[in-house]
Formats: sequence, structure tokens, C-alpha cells
Amino acid sequence: MAIKKRSATIVSGVSGAATTIKKTEASRNSFWGELPQHVMSGISRMVPTLIMGGVILAFSQLIAYSWLDIPADTGIMDALNSGKFAGFNLSLLKFAWLSQSFGGVLFGFAIPMFAAFVANSIGGKLAFPAGFIGGLMSTQPTQVLNFDSASLHWVTSAPVPSTFIGALIISIVAGYLVKWMNQKIQLPDFLLAFKTTFLLPILSAIFVMLAMYYVITPFGGWINGGIRTLLTAAGEKGALMYAMGIRCRDRNWTSAALLTKPQDLLLSVYHGPCIAGNGAFHRDCHPADWSGTGDSA
Repeated sequence: MAIKKRSATIVSGVSGAATTIKKTEASRNSFWGELPQHVMSGISRMVPTLIMGGVILAFSQLIAYSWLDIPADTGIMDALNSGKFAGFNLSLLKFAWLSQSFGGVLFGFAIPMFAAFVANSIGGKLAFPAGFIGGLMSTQPTQVLNFDSASLHWVTSAPVPSTFIGALIISIVAGYLVKWMNQKIQLPDFLLAFKTTFLLPILSAIFVMLAMYYVITPFGGWINGGIRTLLTAAGEKGALMYAMGIRCRDRNWTSAALLTKPQDLLLSVYHGPCIAGNGAFHRDCHPADWSGTGDSA
């Protein structure tokens, strides 16, 4: 449900009569005054998903790199194919692979959940689908269609995901758009079901599709690409800075995977797959190889 503010507070006066204190129009209708509440509504729903994903990912890293002593530069799948594990240890390694895969999927749902509940907080339950779709497209953007003059064929290419930046923008815009359409589009009572189950969802979905494809994904991808360029230019120092940001000055990778600090939470949303084993950082998250998705193998 959308967050609703109280328009008045009842305070008992000295004479026993109730006195109504109304909030000013500026504070009640202020876009910037309400926006933090909507954003926090999305974050509060996103945090459990991140915690679940972080804990399950921590299981996989603990089993593989602590209990089974797999080298830090070796992935779990590589360890499975090495033929060095059998019996109970092989079962543990299979469970570690399952935990890694499942935890990664949970991390993938964090941003769509955030966007869905921000839009829901602004525009009500009718805006929930639009926010979820926008959040999903911010992590899994639609491929870009281009004409290749060399081969004279149309080809597709994968853009850089807009990630959290794109999800934040599209959730706010979609939420207010659905709220506005719900107020402005007036239909007879017998068409209300058509309006809420078909008309508003399809209009908002089309808007999200166009906005993400033509505006938000290029903008967010440009920002993410700039960050990647800076880290790449910094070389090993950039890799070290990124690692230090994820670990938050904590050399214990388990606490980073458990997301016990707000900094970990923010960085995991921005690039969750990098929260992997201690040495796996250089394989999966080195700036020179960073495509925004990581390699969770």
C-alpha cells in the first residue's frame, strides 16, 4: 500500500476542546519531503532478500574455501571437475555450488524488489508491477538493436546494466505516472476491473519499456561504464580500492557476505556477484574484466 500521511493531529487543549493542527501545504505536498519515505520503503523490503542471499552465499564460500581448502584462485565448478573430491566431500562441494547459484539468484531479485516497493509506496499496488519490471530491466536490460554496415545486417548487443541507479529512477517515475493515470483516467464502474487489471498495467509496462530502452539504461550504463573506466585506469590500485570498499576494512570475507555493515549492503546492491571468496575477487571482479555481471562460476 502507498504511504499515507496524516493530515491532522488532534491535541487536547486546556479547556478540554480538541485543537486541530494541520500540516502546511508545503510539507504535505512536497515531493522531496515524501521521496525519502518511499525510498526507505523499498530498502526495507530489499534488505531481507540481500540478507538471505548473503547468508547462503557465505555457506558456499565457507564450505569451499575454508572446510575443503580449495585454492582461492579456483572456482567451485573447477573444483568439481578436478576429480580430487569424492564421497562426503563431493557432496559438500555440490551443496556449495547449489548455495552459490541460489544465493546469486536471490541477489538478482534484490533490485527488482526495491524498485517494486518504491513504486508501490508512491502509486499504490497498481504501480507494483511497473516498478518490478523496471527493476528487472535495470539488471537484465533489453539488448540494443544496431545496423552493422560491414555485414549489412541488423545485430544486437548487450548494454551495460543501469543497476541500482536505473532502478531508483524508473521506480520513482513509474510510481508517480501510475498514480497520475489512476487519478486522471475515469471510467464507468463496470469498467473499473478493466482499468485496474489491463489498462493501467499495460500502459505502465509500455512506458517502462520505452523509458528503460531509450533513456534510463543508456544513462545508467554510461555512469557505470565511467566507474569501470576509472577503476581500469587505476589498474591494481583500482582493484585494491574496490576490494577494500567491499570488505569495508574487514579482512574477514564472511562478514562481508553476511552484509553486517551498511557499506556492504550498498556495495552488494551495486555489484553483488563480487562478494565471493577471498581470492576469487581478482578473477571475478578485477576492473579490467568487469562487465557488470561478474563470473559466479
